[in-house]
Amino acid sequence: MQRRRTYYPVAIVLGVAMAFSAQAAEWVQVSKISDNVREVDKSSIHGAKPQLTFTSRHVIDDASEFRVGHDAVKYLVMEQRVDCARRTTVMLSSEAQRADMSRIDRQALVAEESPVLDGSVDEDILKFVCAN
Repeated sequence: MQRRRTYYPVAIVLGVAMAFSAQAAEWVQVSKISDNVREVDKSSIHGAKPQLTFTSRHVIDDASEFRVGHDAVKYLVMEQRVDCARRTTVMLSSEAQRADMSRIDRQALVAEESPVLDGSVDEDILKFVCAN
């Protein structure tokens, strides 16, 4: 019985550490055009080239620009997939968040590939994600 009790504190500490590490994002600004800022969570880039999945977010500067119901959206967080060889991107889901990063709404999207256009925000993201 004594042996079992020594494992409980270790399990609790490990559980708390894993919960905090799962929430720790490493946001890097990848593109800024006027007030439009796009960031990529560097720690979220996964997969094998040429196809990679990652999380990006659009930072909304003006609180009146985008609303869901009565809530002002500060961040639009998107799960995406890119194909580095074919230069395409797919948005898999999007989540609208308040300034405190609490969720307003989340939507799973129908995956439809889009070509990445030269000089676009998506090109900046493609270059960053594919370089890592």
